[in-house]
Amino acid sequence: MARRKHKRSGNSKKDLLFHLLLLLWPVLQFAIFYIYVNINSFILAFNFGEVPDGGAFYYFKQVFAYDKISNSYPYFKSMLISVILWLASTAISVPAALLFGYFISRKFLGSKFFRFILFLPSILSATVMVVIITKFNDLDLYYLLAESTGSTDVFTMFNVYDLKTYLYIVLFDCFIGFGTTTLIYSNRMSEISPEIFEAAQLDGFNHFREFFNIVLPHTFPTLSTFLITGLASVFVNQYNLFTFFGASLGVMEPGPIGYVIYNQVQGSAVLGIYDSPQFHQMAALGLVCTLFLVPVVLTARHLLERFGPKEK
Repeated sequence: MARRKHKRSGNSKKDLLFHLLLLLWPVLQFAIFYIYVNINSFILAFNFGEVPDGGAFYYFKQVFAYDKISNSYPYFKSMLISVILWLASTAISVPAALLFGYFISRKFLGSKFFRFILFLPSILSATVMVVIITKFNDLDLYYLLAESTGSTDVFTMFNVYDLKTYLYIVLFDCFIGFGTTTLIYSNRMSEISPEIFEAAQLDGFNHFREFFNIVLPHTFPTLSTFLITGLASVFVNQYNLFTFFGASLGVMEPGPIGYVIYNQVQGSAVLGIYDSPQFHQMAALGLVCTLFLVPVVLTARHLLERFGPKEK
């Protein structure tokens, strides 16, 4: 009995060591890829004498400052734009990806062809796709169409003086990531046991009930992961606006917060100035966005886990 007890004690120590090593890995990743990488940003967010009489939290105060010229809080307006763009993109891409994933996983007529077609846009990077679309938009086809129809209103897809351009930006964002998410959903749906679908058909399930009662609950963990990661990056995504329009958005200014941060930082970086007020201001803005998102993401994850559809 003593030997068995000693053996179990040894196994317990090994199990504890194994669990500690598993926990050490994500902690190490967080320490390196967040704390270490962003330590300079944490320091830049505070004012240590660059602005006289500004105080240590000078740049944080600027984030919450009211702009009398635009009659708004510019940074909060950008944050609202980011949230609206994410909601619009999610509302379009998620249902479409789930439906196409279901279509492919159930091997309906033409599913293999759609799987091949959906994968093609993922081969090219978003920047390459932006260049292709921009060059196509610069062609004289629109003007030839205007001459042939006699219309003076020339349609252009990316006109920075038209707020409707945001619609095209959202559709482009959905298009870029649509193939990858659809294939991931379809692969997850393909793992559902065929016996479940056979039993559902015997019970008289149509495709509508099959999707909502079987497929969606089994796919929901993958779906919730995409939703949480997308929500966590809502203030980082700049929707390729800088690639499309550069530093000027025209009437669409100020743009989403990801674009604002990128645009401000790259302007000083091009000049080789890495300790400019823009760097300090954007560092403080990044911390404010992080502090705002952390409880939102944790709450959203809790709600999805508690009220989301469960496998039966």
